[in-house]
Amino acid sequence: MKLFKTIILLLSFSLITTSGIAQCESCSKNPELEFLKGLQKAEQDELGKDRLIMLDGESIPVYDQKGKRFKGMELMKQLSSGEYSPDMYVNEKKVIQAIVLQKATEKEMLGMKKMMSNFPSKQKLLGEKALVFSFTDLNDQSYSLSSLKEKVIVLNFWFTDCPPCVSEIPELNQLVQKYKDQEVVFLGLALDNAVKLKIFLLKHPFAYRIIPEAKCLADAYRLPGYPTQIVIDKHSIIAYKNTGYGPQTVSDLDQRISELFDL
Repeated sequence: MKLFKTIILLLSFSLITTSGIAQCESCSKNPELEFLKGLQKAEQDELGKDRLIMLDGESIPVYDQKGKRFKGMELMKQLSSGEYSPDMYVNEKKVIQAIVLQKATEKEMLGMKKMMSNFPSKQKLLGEKALVFSFTDLNDQSYSLSSLKEKVIVLNFWFTDCPPCVSEIPELNQLVQKYKDQEVVFLGLALDNAVKLKIFLLKHPFAYRIIPEAKCLADAYRLPGYPTQIVIDKHSIIAYKNTGYGPQTVSDLDQRISELFDL
């Protein structure tokens, strides 16, 4: 058994695949698997221990064993069931070109359930004391949990190569504008370094106060995916947490912030 550590849009778990690299031997027997021709199934050491893999069905196509492609919520439904294990197929340059969902064995399903149990649930975090942090943003402004006491803090964990993270930025900018006269601090905790962020922000203005290389806090919260929003109330208690991006994501976030001010 081999283990892939990966961060995806709505959940994060160890990807278990059989050992060995094999050409797609069934492609010639099954015309529906033509998309795997010339590709090899990757092992963990080819992808890197902590490599970020966007398992959204768009960045990298995801199929079942018969060649049916999955996207969006249909893909998330398959993954969250815990019944499937993703196999990564790479080209000669070791770049992932396709992902195939294989029916997981009982041992693999137990492994995935164990991995998922290591991540804090929304219910577990709510009502808990927020983790202590101290950061400096791209403009050299410092922020810490203690210095922001008596303010509502909105944390957005994201990174520039995450499509849903980028998609929600315009709505988040509107949220910042809405609460500009309230005691709310919006912090964008990015995984990227400052140079990459500054280049990205030239084309994608983000009204949050952007913190580079904030993976330490993301790891401390053991986030299940990206983007993740966490709201901390005026008493440094976690009042809201959500992972993923959909039609209601920002409106739900807005509602929770509003409730903290009784607006």
